[in-house]
Amino acid sequence: MNEDYQDMAQRLKWLTDDHTGKEELDSALKRIWDSVPECPEEDTLESLQTVLEIIKPHQEPESKRTRKSGWMYGFAAMLLLLPALCGLSVKLNEMRLKADNELVRCVVQPGMMQRIVLPDGTNVTLNAGSFLSYPRSFRNNDRLVNLVGEASFDVAHDAEHPFIVQTPKFCVKALGTKFSILADQSIFRSTTTLEEGKVEISSLLDPEKTFILHPDEQFSYDSRLKTYHVSRVNSARENDWTSGALYFNEDSLNEILEKVGRMYGRTIVNLVSDDDSKYTMSFPKGERFEKIMDVISMTVGNIEVIRQDESVIVTLK
Repeated sequence: MNEDYQDMAQRLKWLTDDHTGKEELDSALKRIWDSVPECPEEDTLESLQTVLEIIKPHQEPESKRTRKSGWMYGFAAMLLLLPALCGLSVKLNEMRLKADNELVRCVVQPGMMQRIVLPDGTNVTLNAGSFLSYPRSFRNNDRLVNLVGEASFDVAHDAEHPFIVQTPKFCVKALGTKFSILADQSIFRSTTTLEEGKVEISSLLDPEKTFILHPDEQFSYDSRLKTYHVSRVNSARENDWTSGALYFNEDSLNEILEKVGRMYGRTIVNLVSDDDSKYTMSFPKGERFEKIMDVISMTVGNIEVIRQDESVIVTLK
């Protein structure tokens, strides 16, 4: 259908050029007439009749009537094609809006990491096992994205269009800042760590609860206890994972094993009941998986790590 309209538009342009051959002009007009629907709208016919009455030639020399009739044929053909061309414009606009609103879905496989740039220029680093969705074009008042997993955001500043990250438990709103979010469904604690600027956090379960973070502050939500907490942290260390390193600060054994498993693409089955014990440890980029598991085993003290093919089982001794 688009090719037909383009062909008709090219013919209309040809009509505006200077042509001296009457037979060639008549032939072109006939092709345009044949391409127009057989039953135009009633108001189109009325408008065409009115125009023809206005431009109806008076008694003039034959040469002048011939030149004017060519102009009238072209004008009449343009009127007949106008509804079709308007319809094409509307259709193309609808297609463009649909494409702009289409969501882009980014899934990072275990053991991998991915960096992407959003339509507004915001830079995002997605950790292994994470999912991010966002529209191809930010055309509404807010720049809204959805995250499950862990990601670091360096937000492009735009005071008139807040940047919002929605997770399964809470929303993070920023105007232009740098922060990271951990919102993994497989662990109980979700966090937001602010490195630069300011963010506002609101709970999806209790919208009246809002928190304002300043640099080097971390928001935590415990889905088991339904509790919220804001504490001081070293945001640069908390975001070491973006460079491939691992840093754990007062994390439970379950949280540590989940992060290690994601980072190295390994399945770790934890058979140890998660208590209130917290651990702090760090590993440089490129550290071997086996060494990390050995250090965890020695730090916790009463666990055994059993390796079975691609899976690792952690149990009590």
